[in-house]
Amino acid sequence: MPSLLNFTPSFGVPSSSSASSSESRSSSSARSSLDPAEVATRFLPFLLSPSPSDVLFVCAAQAGSPHVEPKQLWASKSLLSRESGYFAALFSGEWSESAELEQGRTGEGELWLEAPEGVGGGEKMFEHNHAVGQPLPHTLYSGTPSAPLRFTIRTSIRFPLLRAVLLYLYTSHISFLTSPKVKHIDFPLLDAPNTPSLPPPVPPLPIYLLAEYFDIPSLQSLALEAYSSFLLSSPSPTLFLSLFDSTIALHSDLHELVLDLASSAEMWAELRGEWRENRREVLGIDEERWAWTRDEVERRVWVRAEMGKAAEEEREREETRKRTLATVWFG
Repeated sequence: MPSLLNFTPSFGVPSSSSASSSESRSSSSARSSLDPAEVATRFLPFLLSPSPSDVLFVCAAQAGSPHVEPKQLWASKSLLSRESGYFAALFSGEWSESAELEQGRTGEGELWLEAPEGVGGGEKMFEHNHAVGQPLPHTLYSGTPSAPLRFTIRTSIRFPLLRAVLLYLYTSHISFLTSPKVKHIDFPLLDAPNTPSLPPPVPPLPIYLLAEYFDIPSLQSLALEAYSSFLLSSPSPTLFLSLFDSTIALHSDLHELVLDLASSAEMWAELRGEWRENRREVLGIDEERWAWTRDEVERRVWVRAEMGKAAEEEREREETRKRTLATVWFG
């Protein structure tokens, strides 16, 4: 992942050429010892400031949100291109969207980035609030950028989710919700730069979908692992509903995960109860779809049980072999 050594300011570390080599080694060592959460806390204000970045993300206002104005995040084109296959292709001009992005540099237009299916997002309200090409209100930053803005990307991706992804790209830190019982509370819109705090945890499923969309494999793996833990710590209806979720069904890794989690004998007994209780009133799942899911999970339950039996038989054979050898050697 990228190092904060590439960005300014450097958190109190001397950056002039006159700084001694011993000071540089000492400061570099101190920063390398920071854990990702501390680095993320220190770096967060720079996502809310245009300096020294050249890409502006404008997140659409959420339906029902008290914040009328869109929220802004800033990032570096070079970092985005290096860490994300999606942005590497976008900024290199490989896609049709690249032309829209290029037009935005001259104020002729801006790229609209739709949230991937299943992520959810804000309303495309910009035409009501601000005409395309008009200056955006600096609700998060009142200064003047140190370099001219090059790219503007307006998006329906929710601000907390996009912020979490960008913060991960810069710092390798991300915090996931561990249970649906934990409520997501966004941090204040105007976060004081000198008293930064980490944003609250984010749900793992939409982060997985964004990581897949943006082609960030390391984040995708972390989110998949976090989603597994999330489901295991959730009430059984959460896992039951995920078995029939249309978005999950489109992603093989996610679908395989929920099928495997459902295939423990104890969990499957609970899920069958959920089916009997909810199939008509809540879900409206047709019998054919249920039959396929039931057969697939029960096949996995059987395979898991057979593998358990085979492992137990192998352990018994090993114990018998050891006892036989002991008898031969020691009588």
